[in-house]
Amino acid sequence: MLWVTDVFEDPSDPDRAIVRIYNEIEGKAPEGWKSRKGIKTRKAYLQEKYSRIPRQEMQNTQHLGWKSKTLDHKDGYLEAYFFPQEFARIFMLLWRQYLVFRASLECHHPYAFISFDSRYLGNPYTYNAFSQSYAAGLRRIGLEPNKSVGLDPHGHRHNYGRRLTDAGVDPLIRKKCLHHASLESQVPYTMPSSVKVSEALSQATQQLQLGSENEKTPASFDWKTLAEHGFEDLDPNGHFAGKNPRLGKQ
Repeated sequence: MLWVTDVFEDPSDPDRAIVRIYNEIEGKAPEGWKSRKGIKTRKAYLQEKYSRIPRQEMQNTQHLGWKSKTLDHKDGYLEAYFFPQEFARIFMLLWRQYLVFRASLECHHPYAFISFDSRYLGNPYTYNAFSQSYAAGLRRIGLEPNKSVGLDPHGHRHNYGRRLTDAGVDPLIRKKCLHHASLESQVPYTMPSSVKVSEALSQATQQLQLGSENEKTPASFDWKTLAEHGFEDLDPNGHFAGKNPRLGKQ
């Protein structure tokens, strides 16, 4: 549901992007817009300016859901937190290039991502179309879509949570980045993958084997040496033990 107006240059670095995802029903309309009745929501903006309803309320392939109950701002948006942060620059670079292509088409809607398919030229991009393009992109680099290993659109959210965990990011910060309502919500997104578990066990096995190899083999037990020391309180006169025992010899 990203609109063209929802990407901004970072004031501290214009080559870095600030991306905000708004709730399309209750979120604040862009650029201080308000309806003839003074309503400032995006739902009113879509209705009055484009005669459209929010995609959250659509029932066809144009539908896009909204699950989050936690917002980053009273204007009704979630902010994207790039990690590693260099991705904010990569996003801005690609965004500027993309806008050149989008500007070449007339679109009667505010959505950022559109179809360039001749059958749907200029229409808002659908989730199904994105999933198909994503799968095609994977195949171009020799990979197959596979949800279990994170090679699907939602899988990247899990990978994002795991990277934050691996980097030692504080759980409260991870909660903010993932836009979860509670710390418990992030558990499925921060659990280590099967590959990560296997790597950890392999490393532990190597450390265990290395420790066994370095462990000194205890010397053979020598009763004679043992008997020469430590018996002063039991055999003070040295009758049975000591360097010159008086008893016990044959």
